[in-house]
Amino acid sequence: MEQNKSNNKLQSGNNGTHSFLKPVNLLFLNNPESEFSNYLEEAHLLVQREPLILRKIEVDVDHHGEAKKRIRILDKRWQSSQNGILPNFLIEESEISVNDLRLQEGHPRMDAYLVYMFLMIRGFLGGVKDSLFKMFLQESKTIELLSSYVNLSKMPGFSTISENINAVSNETRQFIFAAQIRLIMDEGFDDFKDLTVDSTSVSANSAWPTDSGIILGLVSRLFNRGKKFHKYGIADISDRRFPNIIKMSKQLHKEISLTVRKPKSKANRKKKYRKLLKESIKAHKAFCEELAKVKQLIIKVNILPSQYMKLEKLVYWMEEDLLALNNVNGYCSKRINKDESTPSNEKELSLSDKSVGFIKKGDREPVIGYKPQLGRSKKGFISAFKLPLGNASDSAELKNIVLDGISRTQVIPDIISADDGYSNKEIREYFLEEGVKIVSISGSKGKKIIGEEDWLSEDYVDARNNRSAVESLMFTIKYCFNFGRVTRRGIENVRAELLEKVLAYNFCRIFELRRKYPLELPLAA
Repeated sequence: MEQNKSNNKLQSGNNGTHSFLKPVNLLFLNNPESEFSNYLEEAHLLVQREPLILRKIEVDVDHHGEAKKRIRILDKRWQSSQNGILPNFLIEESEISVNDLRLQEGHPRMDAYLVYMFLMIRGFLGGVKDSLFKMFLQESKTIELLSSYVNLSKMPGFSTISENINAVSNETRQFIFAAQIRLIMDEGFDDFKDLTVDSTSVSANSAWPTDSGIILGLVSRLFNRGKKFHKYGIADISDRRFPNIIKMSKQLHKEISLTVRKPKSKANRKKKYRKLLKESIKAHKAFCEELAKVKQLIIKVNILPSQYMKLEKLVYWMEEDLLALNNVNGYCSKRINKDESTPSNEKELSLSDKSVGFIKKGDREPVIGYKPQLGRSKKGFISAFKLPLGNASDSAELKNIVLDGISRTQVIPDIISADDGYSNKEIREYFLEEGVKIVSISGSKGKKIIGEEDWLSEDYVDARNNRSAVESLMFTIKYCFNFGRVTRRGIENVRAELLEKVLAYNFCRIFELRRKYPLELPLAA
């Protein structure tokens, strides 16, 4: 009998309805208590305190919408021009400026508050279009309560969410960062009198580069892009020998990869690279000829302005790939035929992200990516953040990262602490003259700059000992907030992604201190 009951329960969901997940009426309101709900509460408190955040987001989203509207107007004008003009009827067309456009009533847009909250959610969870992110949003009780708070009858699509939060400018993110720091100071969490700076390596969303892999990728991409011109009403590039070149390049790339740690590997690799370079140089010449033909056809093409913009972008991308292929052919040939090396900043390190650099820190594994600079306060907050282009030296970035923290906190710190990589006598003296009491730089270079007497003083010994706290910050933000690897590409997009994670870290730190010292800190207004 019991077995039959169990079978009935298992079979009750076969008609397409849930067999056990049914709505439950609760006598008392259910308010979730979790790290995520506490995090969103802190984000909510900030925007309540600083409503100008929402106004800035509205401006960003409106600007994004106006740029799209400009393209729609251009398309309509083009369509009208194709229908002919009545005799003696003159239409005057004026230049369309984004600043002159105003969005009218249309499809309801995401509320600025919701855009802000999803921006903070992405910083906490990661990419909006990630499958785990989607599942979390669909299952989360906290998200359900957030939807209720803003009277949202239906959750926006993930593409809509992504488009709106990507429309938020980095200037607005920086404003949110500054507002967050003001909240921290006003509520007594930190005075930002101590600043410890350090850098870390962040892996880009890109594969590890090899010359053969880059050549194969560029040639394949050029051919694939060249076969898309028919979408815009012009002939694609001809096949010529491209399919055979790509096939041979794939085989050579594979063989080159397999020569590692094999007998006579260096000689074999050079032999295969010479064959690959011969094919690559032929491909470059042929692609240049084909693209020249395409440019002649573009002059006469008559398509929607929105389509023409995409066509121009496609041609631009192919031109960039041709420049990159020529560059790789050049430095690869020097390496194979003349044993001459090329600096990493002159190489093509990624097919997908031109702004990456080769990052090598100490004895750690090198990465292809970025080298952000962070400033940590005494209470563990991030008050300074900079993302320079490429593998910028720490000593050259010391002034930039400290001034970034000062501009945001409006506080000249009493203590600045850094490791040996930031050794820079001129910049150290600059900050001492500006009123900083202690500028401590660890290591042998720092000892030489600081001098024996100050180096051995109690204040400088304490500064060096306390500097290790920044390692805790680096570990936490890299492994708890995915700061060690980015999903977006391009320097500005990466800055946006990392800044969102900095904001998420600070909100979590605020809640942690609020919970840990409830009686010592003043309550939020």
